[in-house]
Amino acid sequence: MSQLGGIQRDKYIVFNAMKNWNRFPRFAGVVFIASLSFLLQHIFYPSVDRQSFSYSIYVAVYGCLLVTTVLFSILFYFLNVKHKKVHFIYLLYFTIFIIGALSINILNLFHGEDLSLFAFVAMSIPLILRTRILFYAIIYLFIVIGFTLCLATLHMDKINGLTITKIFLYSFVGFMTTLTIEYARRKTFHLEEELRRKNTILESISVKDPLTGVFNRRYMMDLLVHHILLARKKSQPFCQGIMDVDYFKKINDTLGHLTGDDVLKEIAKIIQSTVRANDLVIEAHSFSGVPWQVTTSGGFTSLSDQDSPDTMLKRSDELLYKAKENGRNRIYFV
Repeated sequence: MSQLGGIQRDKYIVFNAMKNWNRFPRFAGVVFIASLSFLLQHIFYPSVDRQSFSYSIYVAVYGCLLVTTVLFSILFYFLNVKHKKVHFIYLLYFTIFIIGALSINILNLFHGEDLSLFAFVAMSIPLILRTRILFYAIIYLFIVIGFTLCLATLHMDKINGLTITKIFLYSFVGFMTTLTIEYARRKTFHLEEELRRKNTILESISVKDPLTGVFNRRYMMDLLVHHILLARKKSQPFCQGIMDVDYFKKINDTLGHLTGDDVLKEIAKIIQSTVRANDLVIEAHSFSGVPWQVTTSGGFTSLSDQDSPDTMLKRSDELLYKAKENGRNRIYFV
């Protein structure tokens, strides 16, 4: 039982609401067809005397299920799928369905010892409904107490040790089945959430540099293709560039790799927060642990009609090396 509570409540409520939303049309469709079929059957080919009280109850129950199914279907149609009220409205509809199904079972007891509908309701609850364990317990208590009281009131002759034992066993087996299914659902939900979280992390790792947190070359190439196509489609200018830290090896060799890592991370933050690129973007910045100015060199190029991602990268790379050869701390643009 403790493992059933290991999932955040709000996430699981939304999960229940969405799952019940998804299954409502199918369940409502089955109830509608079954109710309509039995209602028509009892109207035109009744299994009991038309003048009897049982006939009126049969028609009333099947008619009630038919009407409430239509009304709740209309109500669901106008609700937001992510609204938590969906879950409780589904609980209300399911309660009406239980009352209708058990009422029919009580009517059937006039004709014999048939508890099949009671067993069906007890076994099908977790398959039809997704809710919290507390609500499941309330539903089963409601079924057992309500059904037993109705039998005692309407069918005193049916109350015996065997019938009470059957009711208890059906309910007990149904509730244990519910616990098993609900545990499997929550375990699956928890695993899916964990898998989603890990996939998000893996996706982030696959496209971002773990040290600086900026996008890596793989992501840059995909983004470059996208922007080139977008620029050509909208006939807009587009430019791409490459930057390199001047004398970065000197920082690593003189001050250590940890300082070099810190410099790279700080440079990444500066570039991410800068709206325009120029050769003074980091020269004016004082880096902790570095006693000299840190500068960068870069090569930038604009998109031409004949360009591809590779040709743009090649041209900007050549401009970068030209900037380095001509004294560093500068940006060349073509």
